[in-house]
Amino acid sequence: MDIVFRESGRLWAPRGQPVETDEHGYTVFFSGEWRAFHNTHVKLSNELQEVSDVVVLLGEPGSGKSHELKLLKARALAAASRQVSSLDLGKYADAARLDAALRRELKACINDGVSSILFLDALDESRVNIKCAETVLEDVLRDVSPWALQLVITCRTPAWPDSLEEFLREHWKANGSNESTVSVFEIAPYSREQVLARLLETGIDENCFFEALDGSSAHGLALQPLGLGFLMSQFKDGSTFSTSRWELYERGCAALLKESSTSRLEGGSLLLPNVQSRLQLAGLIATCVLLTNNADIVLDNTGNFAPAGAQCLDIARLLTVPLSSNSGDWYATIEEYAETLQSGLFVAKEDGVFVFAHRTYAEFLAAHFISSLNISAKQVMAVLSLSDGSGRLVPQLRELSAWLGHSSPELLGLVLNAEPAMVFDSSVSLTDETHIATIFDELTALVERHKLPIYDRRQIRTYHKLRHAGLLEKLREILADRKRKATLRQFAADVARMCEMVGNIPELVDISLEASEDYQVRQSAAYAVHATGSQAAKSALRALITSDHPEDSDDELRGIALLSALDAGISVGELIGSITKEKHSNFSGMYALALRQLENADLQAADITPLLSWLEPQLQRQSMDIAWEDFVTHMFSKAALAVMSHDEGWAAFGKVAWLAISNHHRLSTSREQCGFDKGLELEAHTYRRSQLLDSILNVAEGEPCVVAGQLRYGTGLLSDADGQHLIDAYQREAGSGTKKRVIAHLALWYAYDNSDVREWLLTTAGPNAESRDLLLAELASNYVDVVPLDSPKADSLRKTLALRLQHTLPTEPPTEKKPSIDLLSAALVRAENGDTWKWVNILSYLRYEGDFEGYYRVSLEVTTSPLWPKLSTVTQRQLIDVAHAYLHATGPVANLAANQANPYEDAGIAALVLLYSTGHGSTDEFGEIVVKWAQALARCGFSEQPRAAINELLQQAWMRAEDSMILLLSETCEQHLALEITAGLPDFASDFMPDALFRALEALLPQVKSEQGFLALSEFLIEQGSQDAIGKLLERIQSSSDLSAAPASKLLSRLAKHAPSQLIAHVWERLRQCPEAVAQMAAQMQVLVAGQDVPLLRVAPAVTEQIFEILEKQYPSATDDKLGGIVTVRHHIQDFRTCCLINLRNRADADSIEALERISARHPDHPWIASLIYEAEQKLVRDSWLPYEVLEVTAVLGISTGRVIRTEAELHDAVLSELHLIADKVSASALRPAVYFLWDEISQRPKHEPRLCDWLAGELKDRLSHKGAIVNREAQVRSHNPKGMGERTDILVELSSPTRSGKSGRSLSLVIEVKGCWNKELITAPASQLRDNYMKAYGAKSGIYLVMWFMCDRWAKDDFRKRDTQRLIPDGTYEACVDTVAAACCTASVGGATLTPFAIDCTY
Repeated sequence: MDIVFRESGRLWAPRGQPVETDEHGYTVFFSGEWRAFHNTHVKLSNELQEVSDVVVLLGEPGSGKSHELKLLKARALAAASRQVSSLDLGKYADAARLDAALRRELKACINDGVSSILFLDALDESRVNIKCAETVLEDVLRDVSPWALQLVITCRTPAWPDSLEEFLREHWKANGSNESTVSVFEIAPYSREQVLARLLETGIDENCFFEALDGSSAHGLALQPLGLGFLMSQFKDGSTFSTSRWELYERGCAALLKESSTSRLEGGSLLLPNVQSRLQLAGLIATCVLLTNNADIVLDNTGNFAPAGAQCLDIARLLTVPLSSNSGDWYATIEEYAETLQSGLFVAKEDGVFVFAHRTYAEFLAAHFISSLNISAKQVMAVLSLSDGSGRLVPQLRELSAWLGHSSPELLGLVLNAEPAMVFDSSVSLTDETHIATIFDELTALVERHKLPIYDRRQIRTYHKLRHAGLLEKLREILADRKRKATLRQFAADVARMCEMVGNIPELVDISLEASEDYQVRQSAAYAVHATGSQAAKSALRALITSDHPEDSDDELRGIALLSALDAGISVGELIGSITKEKHSNFSGMYALALRQLENADLQAADITPLLSWLEPQLQRQSMDIAWEDFVTHMFSKAALAVMSHDEGWAAFGKVAWLAISNHHRLSTSREQCGFDKGLELEAHTYRRSQLLDSILNVAEGEPCVVAGQLRYGTGLLSDADGQHLIDAYQREAGSGTKKRVIAHLALWYAYDNSDVREWLLTTAGPNAESRDLLLAELASNYVDVVPLDSPKADSLRKTLALRLQHTLPTEPPTEKKPSIDLLSAALVRAENGDTWKWVNILSYLRYEGDFEGYYRVSLEVTTSPLWPKLSTVTQRQLIDVAHAYLHATGPVANLAANQANPYEDAGIAALVLLYSTGHGSTDEFGEIVVKWAQALARCGFSEQPRAAINELLQQAWMRAEDSMILLLSETCEQHLALEITAGLPDFASDFMPDALFRALEALLPQVKSEQGFLALSEFLIEQGSQDAIGKLLERIQSSSDLSAAPASKLLSRLAKHAPSQLIAHVWERLRQCPEAVAQMAAQMQVLVAGQDVPLLRVAPAVTEQIFEILEKQYPSATDDKLGGIVTVRHHIQDFRTCCLINLRNRADADSIEALERISARHPDHPWIASLIYEAEQKLVRDSWLPYEVLEVTAVLGISTGRVIRTEAELHDAVLSELHLIADKVSASALRPAVYFLWDEISQRPKHEPRLCDWLAGELKDRLSHKGAIVNREAQVRSHNPKGMGERTDILVELSSPTRSGKSGRSLSLVIEVKGCWNKELITAPASQLRDNYMKAYGAKSGIYLVMWFMCDRWAKDDFRKRDTQRLIPDGTYEACVDTVAAACCTASVGGATLTPFAIDCTY
């Protein structure tokens, strides 16, 4: 493998074609026969020169283009088939010198036409302006003959000029070809095999290196030479990387950003040579990519913004973003962004569009950039969290969260508090055992609530992070308590395994062996023992093999136990007696794996006897499943090798071998041969063959002749040279038993070809033998007749042979075939003389360019026939005339059934198509002919004529005679629909369907009696958008007396497919009362895979839930049929039942999740449903995230000013924050208290509520409405109700909808109800006014209930409002007011509404 990839070079994909990669980004590529299945369009470097005359190699900096070009040059020099020249374009800063250098290299090619190959490197690095360099290249290449030169040129992907490519394509057409021979390739990421090859070159252990990559999630750096070279240099002591993951990526990204071109560095043309500045720019780009959720990055050198609605990050929007440095803020130019994007971190997709080469680059760089901003952990968490107040992380930003936690312990704590499962991320490293213990407890709670998946293998591999003091006791407690959730106990077993605590938890063995335990828990416990248990513990699991365990339905426990026993050193001989056939032959689980491992286990001499004893009953069976037969045959071959190697057990093996031969005719592990495995080397070991043959002969039973045949052919026991061996064996055998007779038969078969055997036969059993062997003579009579040479019989035989030879007829010469052109010419003459029927034969003659092969009933399209292009124009014209005459002389066949074809009618259609396709179809005469043949055109189905042409002819007929055509086409459709088996519409209906005919078919639908015909027509009409057909389909279903009968179930499946909402609205209540009808409908739907999207299951989660329960009750999951060959009705039903759950998961809204939770609660024996709930919740969360706009990104990170508000929750929090500031401003303890504005100081009374509300609204407006206060929004604050409900004391805060990717979102509204502390409705208003009136009117889920507190001694005693306040708040304190208002809001916060209380102390 390493030699192949070192010599073959890198992988290249044609530009624009996708490259298949694995989960880590490595290109999937195989050599040999497997190459035909993956990335078939991808080429190796050593294959490029054979692809075309001009090869353009594109790639990012540091991707290895120049290195590959050198390999191609070396290969060309070795081939010595062309003169080889090369030029590094990056060395030239003067156009004249570049022109001279090119002409010098190509002198022989230009002047003398010497076949040459020119390698041009680094077009993008040319110090001549690239447009100028392009012009020089074009001028020189114009002087070169394309056929004499092959060109290979490299360039950075974004810098490759389209105009140069266009020139190359035009120039290389000059060799006479109509197609250009220019191929443009882009370098693909390394494949795993290529990485392995480089590791081998440097002596690095591949397993350790890839384990280190897994541990640090640094695969992204290994996809190209620069990154891989950096990783290899950082690989410390051959076991791990010498730096942390953060430092590894920091240095690796810096290496990829660093300019790799020496000419660029020396030329001083770089605008941004500082790597740290490039790192900062890349970080800003990455941050915006992730937070705006746009992978594509658009670079427009004009500086114009991308059009509204474009799903991309426009670099032009970043030009005004300030970046900090030691010398102050700076702004990057479009050219500096371009230099960064042209580094190895990015890949150019197309002109001006870039993406990160690996998402991990973006995640690290974004974290690196955000960390450099020195903003608080709380502020960062606000960016990473959903805005619904749940505190959960945005799923799309989980990896970014992990990277950020790496740089800030405080932030890491917040991240883990929000998502404890983040501990499993490779970026997260914890050392505080107290923190780990807390995380573990939170994880167990999540597992018990089914909020954490437990079957993710990558996650399980990280469970070692959970090790902490006290873990052992926790695990033992969980495992010992059978009342705990099964999923939690599985989780505990996996944690014990990964933390290597199995040896201290003896309960794991007990759980594995206890039949009453949960089956899944037993598997997890047993696997933990198998993985890290002691030898004694592994041996203890042997009880799962030696006795019957019906509860082990899938043989998983049996398989784990067998693997454990093999690991514990228990021999094959001790285990083989307990090995039985798999319960499910098509189930590839642990038992199948264990059997494969048993096949490869070493055999000792002591194992031979028990293995042979086990094989005997297995081979006595006349038939076995394929998988089990393979295993038995493999063990038979192992036994054969052991017997021969140890030279013992021959007798017992002979019996087993005879059973294999006689019952199964198979002795090899290979299905391609029947005899013994070639690995036994029987041909080279005569002793082995003789011993084996003798042991089989001792036990062989049956007719001796048949036994001999079975041994002679296909076993490999006898060779052509074994005649003497059989003679000796026959002579040694006494008596006349079966064995001796079999040997005799074997020997006699050699008599025809072996002179020694013939001589022995004559001397031993011949008529003149001295002591004639009567047994051999008797058996020989079945093979040969003994005839003396001088006897009359011999003379008679000689005469018979002579007569036979004399009267044998000579072989007749083959009949000479005639050329099709000659036959066509003769038929054409007869047709022109009036025999127009010859047109039918002519159509067959046109099929053959050479000799005529035979007549066809189906006519081909004339103008595409092999012979047509060979005909002269005169002959073609004659054929057109004959076709015209045939159409006049004949017509459609009368009374032809819908499913029948007629060669004469088919010939007429071919004639029509010929006239139409050759421009003779525009005359009135031709139109009349088309109308005449319309019936044939309508029912045409078994034809090679183009459907488009036939439909055009039907259109002509329709335009001329619409009324008669409606009747004709309707009748044709009706005839096709009346067919018993193949009912359906004629072929024309798919593309030719005038409105009048469509309406006629709608009217025809209720009259169709055939079940299949009704289904076919209704489906066609519905697919064409007919609501009337849906109504007719519904009527027929409702008229069915038995919905479970076949006709009704088929109708139901069609309605469920095309109009599921109609089925649910009009049929479901009746249908659900008949479970068998539901099952038959599910079977008719014929779901092929459990994850298939089914329209019926998308409409209403409650109905989908009911369907599942109906099917689960009738066809329980526990009794499901395993798929093993033929797909049955039961398979369709059970797949549809599972599909109900999958569709609920995929819907992923509140209703579907609630449905899944109810199903899970009713079926605790289906723990896997919990994982569907988790996946649905995750999808719901993902879909609920509202990505930022670029302006919002800079604001939320504190780079620019302004507040980001995108949801009602964020608006609510923002207003609350401002209210707190206003309350501080009002406070009498403030430097300049505003409380005085709220009092009428003369009368010593608070101002009235409307004036208080106006003042508060003005404060909020000043704070929220000025430009830039809220990014990307316009805020309005009004102290009245704009919906016409009259003047109120409420405040409405409205934010205009932002433009997001061209989609208009809804405006945000928040209602604030303001009350003075004296208001008589102070306690009831939260519910009656704020919730039921204002919030309901605006569809808001949250509101603020604000009370202004004025109770103090300054308040005039004669103000009735003061007395009302004392009545409402008897304690008369601000604190009591806060508690009262909070209680009222809490009571009113029901039905999804949230009312937030707020009080302002206005006393002084």
